[in-house]
Amino acid sequence: MLAWELARQGRSVALVDHGRAHYSGPFETVLGSTRALWQRMGLLAQLKHGVIADPLRHGAIWGSSEMMWREGDEQGLLLQRGVFDRAFRDAAREAGATVFEGVRAEQQEHHWLVGTERLVPTFVAYATGRAATTDLAKMTPVGPATTAVTALGEPARGDRNTAVVEAVQDGWIWTHVPKDGEASAAVLLNRDRLKDHSAEEVLAEVFATALGPGSRFRNWRVAHANDATMGERCVSSNLLVLGDAAATIDPLASQGVEKAVSAAGHAACAIATALEQPEWWPRLCALHSRWELGLQAAHRRSTFTFYDQEERFGEHAFWRRRMPPEDPVDLVGGKPLRLIPSVHTARVLMRHGPRYIEVDGAMDAATGEELARVARVPVAPVVSVFDEPRTVADAVALASKAPSLFVLSPREVHEAILQLVARGWLVPGN
Repeated sequence: MLAWELARQGRSVALVDHGRAHYSGPFETVLGSTRALWQRMGLLAQLKHGVIADPLRHGAIWGSSEMMWREGDEQGLLLQRGVFDRAFRDAAREAGATVFEGVRAEQQEHHWLVGTERLVPTFVAYATGRAATTDLAKMTPVGPATTAVTALGEPARGDRNTAVVEAVQDGWIWTHVPKDGEASAAVLLNRDRLKDHSAEEVLAEVFATALGPGSRFRNWRVAHANDATMGERCVSSNLLVLGDAAATIDPLASQGVEKAVSAAGHAACAIATALEQPEWWPRLCALHSRWELGLQAAHRRSTFTFYDQEERFGEHAFWRRRMPPEDPVDLVGGKPLRLIPSVHTARVLMRHGPRYIEVDGAMDAATGEELARVARVPVAPVVSVFDEPRTVADAVALASKAPSLFVLSPREVHEAILQLVARGWLVPGN
């Protein structure tokens, strides 16, 4: 996606793909909103294989034993992974990118060796997924150790043309049953569930407890298993890392492809800016990394909300480990908040269309984190309000007098303050 986007801008781009597929299942779906976005971008016109209008009826057995069918949503897309991936690389090639497939990029002293080609890029972006590389820090888990096991097999005739997510006591099952051919069932489990038993034994037990399509799955075989633990890499000030290489989300979000598209657009903006302002490269890398972590945190919150809706299996290990953590914002109450000493107002980078510009904002000198806005709320005047400890209510009242804030609703300012608490910039104390 990043190579396609940069090539469309007329940039000289090399895309290196080692040719080893790492997708978790043969099918993925994307939301209708993403389909509309891709159409506006002209991307769907370029993707000739592996993507069609989603023909599947989507349902869930979650929170109760009843099947709930999703009705009335805008039709999304059904992706055939592998085929889709190759089509995307072809689209990047047609846009003007040089595509290397089945080879690896090896960094030499002043250049990169790609197969027999010697490349001297201005900037390098890492989209290597969960895979460890010598250049990147180790992925840090931010959730329970999880494995996704995918099985392929024969579905019941009545389950054709459906995609169903079902909660069971040991995890959850996501089945994709196309009109013809094999169906797939991705089963998410605590990793230690596989410690003393084979994947086949565990899946047989899981399918036996299911009520939906998984219970009717026949003649199935395990296709593969992969790590599905939520993880993140620490912020880097000199490497642009995007997608799953930066932060992974729980598969329950079902938005991995959407996340990748968003990350590529954000990274393209950072690279385009760095080509004009190369001295900003370390700041842009760090900014993009924190953007990735922020996006992952948003997905994590929504996923916890969905897990919290399933109350039937609360005593089982899988569900206990997915209880939402205590929200630091809940601890605020009516206590005065103070700004941590390392945070101060400063000129910071903010995205403006296809580029980044410098604007008034705030920075944490200890981490280098820059922040211009929280949603529509400019951060600099909010930070200035906390020149001394104040309660949220007092801060909102005082902030409303700032010229750049009085046009915003008190609720927006209130939410921005709570976001600064969640970020750790504001802490309780006198």
